[in-house]
Amino acid sequence: SIQGWITLLINDWCKEHIKTLHKEYPHTEWLAICKVEPQWNWIFLMTDMVFPWQKGVGWEVETTKEWMDWFTRELINRGENTSQWNCILHSHHSMGCFWSNTDDNARLSLNDWRQVEWAVVTAYDKEWNIHYKGCINFYKPYNIEIDVSVVDLECEWIVDKYNEYLEKVGESEKRIYNYLLEI
Repeated sequence: SIQGWITLLINDWCKEHIKTLHKEYPHTEWLAICKVEPQWNWIFLMTDMVFPWQKGVGWEVETTKEWMDWFTRELINRGENTSQWNCILHSHHSMGCFWSNTDDNARLSLNDWRQVEWAVVTAYDKEWNIHYKGCINFYKPYNIEIDVSVVDLECEWIVDKYNEYLEKVGESEKRIYNYLLEI
């Protein structure tokens, strides 16, 4: 089973931002749009997030088409890879982490032009520990949803250590390649 193989790490800056949003809006559902970058085999890293203009509508939180259009133009103007801003994170404040019917319908409604979208719900407990539930949805050629592990541990060192490993592997590969050229 692929479930459990895919892991979304949340970098320290995003983790602190999420905790601050929970404390600033403790009894309110809110949403953020997040940037997710691939790291290595089935490991992804949330590296940035924005807290858009939003309003509560019934049991859900929405932003406006105008704000999304502005944000997309801003990303393009910055030279960002817009396909990496493909995570919708939202709060269930102190209700716990679960997929509500509203969440299920919202994820299905994202099946438009995109191929993949991450979804994360977050909540806090009495001690302000932050909890997460996540999934990745593949929409093309047909809809597949896979639960993922979401980890907000001190993950920066994991990425640094892996990059060091890749650098060493790369150096070894270069030495082997150069050796083979000399033969």
